[in-house]
Amino acid sequence: RVLWWALVWPLCAGFRSHHRIVPRLAPLFDGRESGADSAKGVDVVDVISNFIDVRKTSTGGLARCPFHDDKSPSFSISKEKQLWKCFGCGQSGDAVTFVKEFNGVSYKQAVEQLADL
Repeated sequence: RVLWWALVWPLCAGFRSHHRIVPRLAPLFDGRESGADSAKGVDVVDVISNFIDVRKTSTGGLARCPFHDDKSPSFSISKEKQLWKCFGCGQSGDAVTFVKEFNGVSYKQAVEQLADL
């Protein structure tokens, strides 16, 4: 439940300041960094490099996609956007999505694994 709030809370910046429920929720956030917050701070190229061979480039990296039988590198990683996309199979996402799909775990488990990296 707290993890869900950690993910949704930053998206509600405008809503927070005008809604009366916020003061009651404030004690839930004691200043400690949640797994989702620490997962946001990781570099997507470094994360993916822990799982597959990545040829690093000035803009990110290239690799063979681990999600389909890839003969040539069609898996592109953008360092600027902190996203990845396979132009062969069409899958895309961020560091959490990659760990989730690669390891076949839930979103929560992927965030926990990223926090441990």
